[in-house]
Amino acid sequence: MNIFYYDIAVGLPLRQCFTYKSKVAIKKGTRVVVPFGKKSIVGIVVKKISNPNSLKGLKEIISIADNHSCFDKSIFNTILWASEYYHHPIGEVFFSFMPTLLRKKNDKTISSLNKASEYKLNAKDKKFKLTKEQNVNLSKLNKIKEFNPSLIYGVTGSGKTEIYLQLVEKFIKKNKSVLVLVPEINLIPQLVKRFEDRFSGEIGIYHSRQTPNQRLKVWLKSKFGEIKIVIGTRSSVLMPLKNLGAIIIDEEHDHSYKQAEGFKFSGKDLGIKRAQLENIPIFLG
Repeated sequence: MNIFYYDIAVGLPLRQCFTYKSKVAIKKGTRVVVPFGKKSIVGIVVKKISNPNSLKGLKEIISIADNHSCFDKSIFNTILWASEYYHHPIGEVFFSFMPTLLRKKNDKTISSLNKASEYKLNAKDKKFKLTKEQNVNLSKLNKIKEFNPSLIYGVTGSGKTEIYLQLVEKFIKKNKSVLVLVPEINLIPQLVKRFEDRFSGEIGIYHSRQTPNQRLKVWLKSKFGEIKIVIGTRSSVLMPLKNLGAIIIDEEHDHSYKQAEGFKFSGKDLGIKRAQLENIPIFLG
């Protein structure tokens, strides 16, 4: 019988992973249940170990929590980078970007909700002409096909949101998804209204004032391609959107993108790093 060995990250303030054994092969980024002290807790598979330093006392993984990994390659690597860059325990960084309900042992699993949303453009909402300046900027931004951070600079009311909408339209037509970040929760309703006026189809919302079930639902729909547009605060920067085409960060200069408690990070910096690893455009407003 083959025995596999894995380094597992747990959601505790410990600057190390813990090695466990398993009788089955497990993908990186998968949630597992492991014995830890007198308890059993959820952990994330970080890497396979070929030759552990010692086999003595190694405990066995109790169970694999899901049929799907929690993090795909680019998000997984962004988290590894963030843990090293911000000098923060790897397990806590992983858990920071998992819905609360997936961090503990329960009956919740990573599976499709089978409720895909279709998106269509509302031409009536797109009835006014862009200004010359908007047209010039949109033309330049539309030519960007890969990672190349771009700044859209304009005072409040200068029409940045319309540029966002038309950029998103391009990606939706290519069957790609888009993540839109805003610095404050209270800015979300107004932006969501603009997107709902422009597109039929569900606009995902993700922030800390939602219930755990609401956040899990949006996270799962994103992961399985059932929604293609998500608007959220810094906690949504690693939302697992399928076939991500671009990231938009509105009011990129705002200090609210910086997390001040627990795992201290910059949502803008993580967004840029993710875009770099996925080789996609990122637009900063």
